[in-house]
Amino acid sequence: MVVVVLTTVFTSCKGGLTPDLDTTKLYPAYSTALEKYGYINQSGEWIIQPLYDGVSAFSCGYAQVDMAGTNYFINKKGDLQNAMPVDYADDFYYNYCVVMLNDNLGMFDKNFQLAVPCLYADLGEMTEDGLAYATMDGKSYGFVDKKNNFVIFPQYEAVRSFVDGVAVILNGDKYGAVNTSGKSVIMPIYDRLRSLGNKRLGVYDENSNKWGMLTTSGEIKVQYQYDVISYFTDNNLAMASLDGENFGYIDANGSPKIMFQYKQASSFWGGYAWVAMGNMWMVIDTKANVKSYLAKDWAPATSFHNGLALVTDGNGEYRYVTPEGTVIFTWNMGGNKNTSKRSVRVSETANEEQIRMGSLAED
Repeated sequence: MVVVVLTTVFTSCKGGLTPDLDTTKLYPAYSTALEKYGYINQSGEWIIQPLYDGVSAFSCGYAQVDMAGTNYFINKKGDLQNAMPVDYADDFYYNYCVVMLNDNLGMFDKNFQLAVPCLYADLGEMTEDGLAYATMDGKSYGFVDKKNNFVIFPQYEAVRSFVDGVAVILNGDKYGAVNTSGKSVIMPIYDRLRSLGNKRLGVYDENSNKWGMLTTSGEIKVQYQYDVISYFTDNNLAMASLDGENFGYIDANGSPKIMFQYKQASSFWGGYAWVAMGNMWMVIDTKANVKSYLAKDWAPATSFHNGLALVTDGNGEYRYVTPEGTVIFTWNMGGNKNTSKRSVRVSETANEEQIRMGSLAED
């Protein structure tokens, strides 16, 4: 089923950009009067009328909509794009999106043709390297290219998607990493390993229960000292915490750039992050300047994208706001709170690290 509005996984295909950079500038929104979903612009005006039972964010210029229980893609004019309905479809990554037909996964290309047949028990998103993790039996993972060829033969118990030219793999009970040719670049000797972007990987030590950082070539960059290290985003900053209670932001060398002073914090997206001291949420920029505060009992529902973020009071009321706190659009869902997190990037807290995972379960 198509997700309902609360979503900020935005994708742009222009120039091979990664997710979160879509420039369509249309936002999923809900009409309280019609009890349907559509899309507004940055001024809060309806551009695609509220006609749908569910919607997703735009990805590569397309969005998914639910029409009477059937999923379709539309363009920014609201025109239907795919003649073939699917049971499930993910967002587009590098001109490809994972789809499900009859419980098997494949991929649409941007022309909505099945470039990768629906043969797989598990299939990851397409990456900048042109590879996606795949398994046919759910037991042995490898990587396929855009033409459905196994470039790295299925041999691993679990894997994550390629980031910065390396993919994390699980061999036995230890983690390592391989390059796009399948050559080992980090031996499988670590308790946990995950890509952080910015040519860094988070590495976890079960004895100390702390995270450190490696380079993508395996060099130790930061010793085990952090309870949390998140994904690197704007200004190459990663949300982190030394004790799991106070959060700030570090650079790729592990040096604090914004002090560990917040009780909750999100990664930076669109130039801004949500942080909280006590129960008060606020917006900061990458220099830690406070831009605005949320009212009591209100909390962020999405990160900022193209100047807007969604916030909620937790009781069905939602607002799109600017970093300065200006309300652009509001609605109340009343008893209709069917909101999926398939494409939701909620503000990350101590328990929600901003990591785009592959097939490995959350560590």
